[in-house]
Amino acid sequence: MRVHRWLVVAALVVFAGCLGTTDPGAEAGTGNETGAVEGLSTETLTIAEDCGTCFEPTVAVHEDTAYVASGSRDEILVTDLATGETDTVPEPPLPETANPDATTGDETVRVTDEGRLYFTALLCDLACGSEGIQVAASDDGGQTWTINTAVNPVNYPTEPTSGVDRQWLGLGPGERVHLVYSQYAPRTGVWAALSEDGGQSWQQFANAHPRPSAGSPGAPVVDGDTVILPGRSTTHVDVSTDAGQSWEVLDVPGPDVDRWMVGEQRHGNVHLAWTTDGGEVRYTRSTDGLQQWAEPASWTPEDANATAPPTLEVREDSLKIAWYDDHGDSLHVHVARAPLGEALEGPARVSTLEPAFEPVETSQGRACAPPTDFAHADGTTRGRAVVVYSSCENMHLGVVGPG
Repeated sequence: MRVHRWLVVAALVVFAGCLGTTDPGAEAGTGNETGAVEGLSTETLTIAEDCGTCFEPTVAVHEDTAYVASGSRDEILVTDLATGETDTVPEPPLPETANPDATTGDETVRVTDEGRLYFTALLCDLACGSEGIQVAASDDGGQTWTINTAVNPVNYPTEPTSGVDRQWLGLGPGERVHLVYSQYAPRTGVWAALSEDGGQSWQQFANAHPRPSAGSPGAPVVDGDTVILPGRSTTHVDVSTDAGQSWEVLDVPGPDVDRWMVGEQRHGNVHLAWTTDGGEVRYTRSTDGLQQWAEPASWTPEDANATAPPTLEVREDSLKIAWYDDHGDSLHVHVARAPLGEALEGPARVSTLEPAFEPVETSQGRACAPPTDFAHADGTTRGRAVVVYSSCENMHLGVVGPG
């Protein structure tokens, strides 16, 4: 989504698995701990300076490498998390079939477990998405791009295209890639398409939901042939059990899903967490194929002011949820854990890093918080969280993990 450059932009959230094998929530006792958390450390890396608004950055992590794409740059930032050093690689060129005068928007990166880097962007002329959606893949960290295609929106080119917004990729299994995007006109809704060959060719788009969702549905949750698109500002999930060929809209109990919802599927069970308009974080799950949902549980204390999407991690015997609170002059990150069987009673313990990041005063006002219409983070295989956010003029990575 494009907005005027004077708007303050931030993208903040933390991966719920950031504690790795060192988990303060596993200690005896319950309640809330504030301040330094045993086994946890934080580090802030400034990866770009004087980059304007560093618009809506996204991050993807593979092992010790973090890739960051942003709408205000023509390059991908590549940060070595072991050394803190940042280099750049050019964004992929426009696809051969694209309008040579097109510009790009909503640049997004994802990476597979094997390390294949994906880049996607809206191709813009009169409007973003009017020239299609770019999907590119690299097996050498962005040095070369073996796949670089332009995917036509659902109505292109027979009808004028406008209002295409925020595309996301879901990866796997194997060579499968799921592409979803929102469209406001002329065919409104959330649309999804599948590639079976890593993004080289694409099947026909299917309508996943009749209403568009700005900034959402976010990256699809993929488990074999099951694909889940959590909603935003609504109480539903869009579910496909045939790899995205057909979709069903399922209601989720509990009102006040007024901001963001995230999901994870594990062992046939679907887990959802979201923030409410009142700043709460809530959790529910379905264990019978999405037919019934447990009564949502609140995971936040009474004075919570969650301002970004929560994220969750499901283990064999436990559930972790993490979120940011906006305290006016600082942002605190909370990590909560509960045994999986007791998760619907709320967290056994909430650990707080205070402050996680301090907002920056700029000529446009206070930056870093609150976030805009989406937030983005990625976890690493070594149990860390990598958070990308901007402070109006500079772009930063926040790294949270075992200390």
